[in-house]
Amino acid sequence: MTIASKPRTTHERHSVDPARDTARRPQRLILRRRLLLWSAPAVALLLLLAVKMASVGILGNALPGQYAAHDADAMDATLRQIDIGSVGSGYRELFAAGDRDVLNGDAVAALANFQAAHNKSPSACPPRANLALTAELLSGRELARGNFFKARTLLETVVTVANEDTACFENSQPADADAKTFV
Repeated sequence: MTIASKPRTTHERHSVDPARDTARRPQRLILRRRLLLWSAPAVALLLLLAVKMASVGILGNALPGQYAAHDADAMDATLRQIDIGSVGSGYRELFAAGDRDVLNGDAVAALANFQAAHNKSPSACPPRANLALTAELLSGRELARGNFFKARTLLETVVTVANEDTACFENSQPADADAKTFV
């Protein structure tokens, strides 16, 4: 014999047993806390990466103005700030370091930075042009000292770099007439 039960109302069908609900609630909170704790380092890392990317863009945009103002100290400070947390230098950072070296009068260091920038991005014209101009400047100095072999070696670098992409040099002439005749 079955006893007829009274039909349940909509409220009764969708309500949860309070004893069962309180047992599930702490488990859900524990799970939420665990997920939050495990995802916090990833979120923090992504935030730091976003800040680093934004700062490189902002600081990098300041470098051309600092070069135009011939402010080598400001360029040095900006490059040090860009280096914070860097995994490696890009060609633009090496290019800016070469420009800073030019402002400081250190053509040898500038040549090394422009060469490194050119090696990082061989298709970019600015490092290629500055590499050629700096090598040409140093070769002119070596010519003046009578070091013809070293001057020729430096000029061979210029010729090689210029021949790799002639479009970068369509409107430029050697600054030193002796260097032009020597090549």
